[in-house]
Amino acid sequence: MNKFVLLFSLFALFFIVNSVKSQTLYFCEGVDDDGNPIGTSSTFSIPFEGGYFYALVKLPVATDCREVYYDIYDVKGSAENYNTTLTQSGLSNKWDWFWKKLSFDYAGSYHIKVNDCNGKELVDGYVKVKYSR
Repeated sequence: MNKFVLLFSLFALFFIVNSVKSQTLYFCEGVDDDGNPIGTSSTFSIPFEGGYFYALVKLPVATDCREVYYDIYDVKGSAENYNTTLTQSGLSNKWDWFWKKLSFDYAGSYHIKVNDCNGKELVDGYVKVKYSR
């Protein structure tokens, strides 16, 4: 009986750990060849002329879409106003991670939502962009 309880407990723990894998959105300075973020942050500095950083999306399973959309909202206090949508095409239905270079012309706080081709939100995150001095 004790072996059964132990075996069942280990199986349950394995199931819980594997089902907790979640999708993640990283804002970073780059992405290595294995899909790991380089220089992650929630705040980036850009010159007055504008600048960029990367959004790395990691999913527990590959999306079945060949295209995703990055909806960008300006955040001011508790209000969010739609700014723009960036499209990323050419995805493989075997990819469980992908990244996009995001360019910004203005400092501010932003909420970025990544949606699949069916309109399902995959992941979202907040990032602050400041001017470098």
